[in-house]
Amino acid sequence: MQLPDFRMEATIAILPDLVAAGKRRLCGPEILDDPLLGRLLEGARASLTLMEQSLGVGARYTIEEIRTQTLTKYDPPQVTQDTTRGVLNQWPLESVNPLVLREDGFGRVLEPLEGEGRVYYGPDLRVLFADWFLEGHCFGFDTKARDTEAGMIRVRYEPRRTTRLVDIAGELLIDGTTLSLHELTFEHRHLPSHIPSGAAGAGGLVGFARLESGGWLPVRWKIYGPIESVPTPMRSGRAGSAAPARPASTVSRPVILGSVTLVGRVVGAP
Repeated sequence: MQLPDFRMEATIAILPDLVAAGKRRLCGPEILDDPLLGRLLEGARASLTLMEQSLGVGARYTIEEIRTQTLTKYDPPQVTQDTTRGVLNQWPLESVNPLVLREDGFGRVLEPLEGEGRVYYGPDLRVLFADWFLEGHCFGFDTKARDTEAGMIRVRYEPRRTTRLVDIAGELLIDGTTLSLHELTFEHRHLPSHIPSGAAGAGGLVGFARLESGGWLPVRWKIYGPIESVPTPMRSGRAGSAAPARPASTVSRPVILGSVTLVGRVVGAP
């Protein structure tokens, strides 16, 4: 008797394993050797690699970005908004050489010739999987019912220790079957005490999807950060004295004046 041919398709089963490893938290480069976390992170890395390749083939995707500035120190708050259109041809979050981030952190005060305030940097493929980033961060699962129902796994990362440098923490939302990365979030840590943490501080997110024309791309993103006052020298002098005021040894402490948000999305494909 001749049997018909059977077609076997490979599948990846990860969600059942998550029940036993829900509280697992690993730090250092050995994360990639873990049978569960390692597979998830390798899937995320493959997605980001494909994204970079898609951006490098010369396709021109139209994007729309809305920049909103809100000054909360006024009553009522002052809100200004600008909308621009452009072309997506690079990673939507500003980053720098990973070696610079390793030495200087993910945020810094601008030099006088650059302007006033601070600049913040986000992670990209080179950063997230660099040995020094894995060494300095811990990864674990953040289990939420809505993610499990949607077949998603949320992997959280955070700094391994507190340092003088600005760092980042965040989450990777990964498809439990295909291991494709659907969302990357981050928030800046170790900021000065007058800057709040979380959504009121600095950070962002990038959402990914496969477009009808092909290619795995960032299709939506959001970047946010605080607007600070500029420190000014404090002067002191005795009341009623004719003597000129003497420069003080301190400067005024910066305060948060509001926030700025940049929201972008892909609105057209080639």
